[in-house]
Amino acid sequence: MSLLIVLLCVLGAVMARPQGLATKQVPYLISRTYQSDDAGQFASSYQSSDSQVIHQVGKLAPNQKKDGLVLLLEGSYAYTSPEGVPVVVKYVADETGYHPTGDIIPKPVVALPPTF
Repeated sequence: MSLLIVLLCVLGAVMARPQGLATKQVPYLISRTYQSDDAGQFASSYQSSDSQVIHQVGKLAPNQKKDGLVLLLEGSYAYTSPEGVPVVVKYVADETGYHPTGDIIPKPVVALPPTF
């Protein structure tokens, strides 16, 4: 009797195991470059196996008051959306903020003047 219970438990465990799970491929790094200088300026880029590409450059520039330096970032990133559409975003980050441009970035809505 106990052998029958053990066999039924093993059979139940075998039947309950996951069937045909799709394994998601983990992206890996294809290339990476990084260059910098003593002042803190740099250039870097990365490319992964799932078509992600990132480029970024950091340059020192005078701030708006001209009394110091600020690090300006310029770069871009690209990837393929889940729908299969290639996406590219370019950006600038400075002391006024982050400014992206690209097809997926919504365009600002211009307010119409009121009509009376």
